[in-house]
Amino acid sequence: MGLGKTFTMLTRVMQTRTPGQPTLVLCPTSARITWKAEIAKFFGEDCKVLSFHRDDTKVDKVTLADI
Repeated sequence: MGLGKTFTMLTRVMQTRTPGQPTLVLCPTSARITWKAEIAKFFGEDCKVLSFHRDDTKVDKVTLADI
């Protein structure tokens, strides 16, 4: 509701992550598209995003090289 929760969480992830290592972030299905857009908006090329949903068929095809 515009309180900055998404930005705060993403900033914390970026501050505590190990460069070159993947970070797993779980979010509600309803937030999935919004969070992906926010990551691109605030962190751009610094953060590659792979978004999955239980119905995604490509989940089985993901390897560490993709991350």
